[in-house]
Amino acid sequence: MAKCQTCGRLFDERAYQVIVWELGSFDSVDCAEKALRRRKPQSGGDLADALVRAASHLQLHAGSRAAKPAER
Repeated sequence: MAKCQTCGRLFDERAYQVIVWELGSFDSVDCAEKALRRRKPQSGGDLADALVRAASHLQLHAGSRAAKPAER
């Protein structure tokens, strides 16, 4: 079990969780948004930017796997 850094609720880290780079894992999107708002004066980032970066990172990895021919 993992503990949400915002609300303190325990959740199964093998199930659904929200992960924000450099902030950790959270029980819900609301908790991740709260953590980002607290950090915003320091970094200037927001949840939308963090999610776009995460999605583009995943697409890059998925695309690099698809581009490689299968070895036999």
